[in-house]
Amino acid sequence: MGGGLVAVVFDGGTARDTHADLQSAAAPNPFTQYFTGMGNKRVLIAPTISSQQPGWGITDTSSVHYHAQHVTGTVCGDGASLASARGFAPEAYVVSMGWGSMNTERQILRHYFRHVADNHSYGNSSTYSSTGNYVRSEYGGYDSSAQSSDIDIRDILLNMCKSAGNDGDASSTGYTCTHDSCIKNALVIAATSDGGTISGSSSSLHQSSFIDTSHQKKSAAACGTTRPFLQPK
Repeated sequence: MGGGLVAVVFDGGTARDTHADLQSAAAPNPFTQYFTGMGNKRVLIAPTISSQQPGWGITDTSSVHYHAQHVTGTVCGDGASLASARGFAPEAYVVSMGWGSMNTERQILRHYFRHVADNHSYGNSSTYSSTGNYVRSEYGGYDSSAQSSDIDIRDILLNMCKSAGNDGDASSTGYTCTHDSCIKNALVIAATSDGGTISGSSSSLHQSSFIDTSHQKKSAAACGTTRPFLQPK
């Protein structure tokens, strides 16, 4: 599944491109046209881009991050080291990027690789009020980040997958979707537990149910609590 397709993962760092589950690239490898030393790797990391193709204007030098590894493995891991950790598209390729000039970088990568989608499994953490609760005004709005994503998705015909929040209100109102996730043109995914409540992996203070739907922009919801964690070996 995913043979020959390229996705981009934006996260807190990059995946480890030497991980056993991220090898076995089939010819033609879409990365070898521009980069040397790829071997059988199916993951291209940001520092390789910035060092080998400085003319592209990507200056990301992010290092390996455990969460980026986990997400990348969920997308394209082939289960070579752990069969139960096999990703959803084990024959696909991933460009692994850190946070930075995301809007510019996704346009550049779309130009060179025509990637089918980029993934954003994070949320902008809301600030706390003096009472220890999250500030509700930071949920359910539409900020400049969401607007920029909507424009990119529209103008470069891109699919964007975004977590619905990864953050939670400390009250019982069930607000979880911060402004940057209220994107009109993206596929926004909510994670639930088996019982349909907001997953603890998506909210440090998860709520009893999806109560206020006006503050929870989501395109789909599914259980997201039992996927094996691919470590950056």
